[in-house]
Amino acid sequence: MEKRELDKTLDKILNSVEIVPIDLDIMRTAITFQKTHELSPQDSIVYASIVKHLTTISTPMSCFITKNSKDFVNPKIVNELASYHCRLFTKFQNALGYLTSKIFQNLQTEIEDQN
Repeated sequence: MEKRELDKTLDKILNSVEIVPIDLDIMRTAITFQKTHELSPQDSIVYASIVKHLTTISTPMSCFITKNSKDFVNPKIVNELASYHCRLFTKFQNALGYLTSKIFQNLQTEIEDQN
């Protein structure tokens, strides 16, 4: 029973994620981010992947959720993410609350538009 529930949960997660392949462009950007954003090689690859993904999607909001506040919580990164309509969160609960409130706001707007 427990294994079945775990498999169902993993299936839901895997059906809602998008894998961003690391390509040459991301690696070049990562090298730049090491200098301009003072990120480690690993963190710069993560951040370059996120930025590239944000430039290729057209959603009204996105979130970057990480426990790594030491490296990613700085004004330059927060502002750059905001320019792509992306919020940075270092606690899952905060991200969940934010997304829940946004979904609720969107539903309210839709209901009001129908009336």
